[in-house]
Amino acid sequence: MSIDDKLILWRENMLKEIDRYQQLDKSFSQIKKQTLNPLKSVRERNLYLAKWVLARLEAKEIHDTLSVDSLHFSKRILAFQKRHMLKETGKWTEKLISLILSDIILTQKKLRNSIRRLDAVVMKKGSLVYINIPDYSLHYYDTTGTEILKCAVIVGKPSWKTMTMQSQIDNIVFCPFWNVPESILKKEILSLMRKNPNYLKENRMEWFQGRLRQKPGIDNSLGLIKFNFNNPFHIYLHDTPGKSNFKKQKRAFSHGCIRLSCVDDLAMLLLDKKQDWIDARKGECNQGKEKKFNVEKETMILVTYLTSWVDDLGRVQVRDDIYGWDK
Repeated sequence: MSIDDKLILWRENMLKEIDRYQQLDKSFSQIKKQTLNPLKSVRERNLYLAKWVLARLEAKEIHDTLSVDSLHFSKRILAFQKRHMLKETGKWTEKLISLILSDIILTQKKLRNSIRRLDAVVMKKGSLVYINIPDYSLHYYDTTGTEILKCAVIVGKPSWKTMTMQSQIDNIVFCPFWNVPESILKKEILSLMRKNPNYLKENRMEWFQGRLRQKPGIDNSLGLIKFNFNNPFHIYLHDTPGKSNFKKQKRAFSHGCIRLSCVDDLAMLLLDKKQDWIDARKGECNQGKEKKFNVEKETMILVTYLTSWVDDLGRVQVRDDIYGWDK
């Protein structure tokens, strides 16, 4: 299966799930009418309806006669929370009940938006580095469409959004300088410099050709490796000294560029090198010099924004609309 075929399959699976959710929506409308009177309170009615929805979300067909009282819902709650990247407690809360009741309509909308975004992709030959912003994830697919690598990423915070794009990865830089963007200099660093006269020295920064930059090293904001690709937003993939942030579930912390938890693995794949070669290049960062290596194999990078999709196991995944682009 080529990368192009894989994207077509993703689209087809999402269309099938939209149809299934539409059937579920019709049945849900009927069951809501039937439960208007018998139950004692609004909460009891909502809890009953939430159980009804959970009982059918994982099913491939809609069974209206399925009794919600006969099911053990702890595992179903956990599955729902996992599919929505929520804290997995397995317990009912008012917020969870409300989310479940809105899920049928909301997920249909998210799936349609995802299809629209995939339709805008123009595939090229080669392998693919695929990043989904709301999922905080990177996937590397080889030319056969096989997933070789998956890892966590950190994307831009809502005030410094990571933009969607597709391009070609050109080169990889070891021991990069961080050339501080003017926006970050004006909004953040200048005030820090005023508060602390030693700020530049303590952060190993210097003025170079009229611009502020940070010297290469393990404490550099870009870490030890950077991946370059042409785009109008001056965005790139890079390492980071702040590894602890990858353990967090929601990871929108950057100024727009994308931080990777798997820089070594991706560099090895793109350059056809072994770990010892990567380690040797990283070990040279104390020399204060950048070293650039061209990526010879054709490697497309796709940065997209899918808040819902169907995973390889046929499960609908749903993520927060962190930038409000689905509205």
